[in-house]
Amino acid sequence: MSTLFEGREVRGIEKLYRRTLLVEPTTICAAHCRWCIRGQYDTATLSREDLELIARYCGTDPENQDVREVLVTGGDPLILVDRIEWLLDALEEHAPQVEIVRIATRVPLQDPRRVDARMQHALRRRSTFRVEIATHINHKGELFPEVREAYTALQEAGARIYDQTVLLRGLNDSLDTLVGLFDELRYMGIEAHYLFHCVPIRGMDHHRTSVEEGLELHRQLGASGLTSGRIRPHFTLMTDVCKVPLYGGGRSSAGTSTTGC
Repeated sequence: MSTLFEGREVRGIEKLYRRTLLVEPTTICAAHCRWCIRGQYDTATLSREDLELIARYCGTDPENQDVREVLVTGGDPLILVDRIEWLLDALEEHAPQVEIVRIATRVPLQDPRRVDARMQHALRRRSTFRVEIATHINHKGELFPEVREAYTALQEAGARIYDQTVLLRGLNDSLDTLVGLFDELRYMGIEAHYLFHCVPIRGMDHHRTSVEEGLELHRQLGASGLTSGRIRPHFTLMTDVCKVPLYGGGRSSAGTSTTGC
């Protein structure tokens, strides 16, 4: 069902949570990550008028009075810096109740040259909200000097960065590999937020671990004495409803059984 506001359809949004509005300025991405469900999306990009309508809808429609956070995803929003700046400018002007804007991206890894002065300006500190960057770093081998410089540039622009690592068989499904990654993230000032159970995508079975293997690795991260509790991420499963943190004993934080997931 489409959303209408000011007599127009509001394109590129999802309202999954009471306090968060999800915005997709573009479905274009810098790479095709096999483990990413968004790699299967059709190509589409919003106009400046679309983004300004979203901001007005977010700020003035009564159903959004509780929205305090905007999650910008795609695709990869930082592929088109003009779109992200248009959206942030419009939110600053029209949605003063928004306190945090989160931007999901792998551009610093896939094309770090894009993180330049133009992008830093777009992500500058705003008067009404804080910018956070959500990124996927799956192995410390991805952290080339250019990549580290790109993340540092985003931090210097004022963005806080947190990581969501996808657990992939044969790539990072060992305690030593994960400890090495999360150590590096801590040194870089990046929060290790989620360790994701890989979603079931066609052609990815060889890279998917079981839920039990993920839970055991998560337990080892906390019990091995090799890591600080400050860098232990939540082991999380994507469901049809939302992301659900899992714990030992086959239970989730919502009390949902993990059997068969």
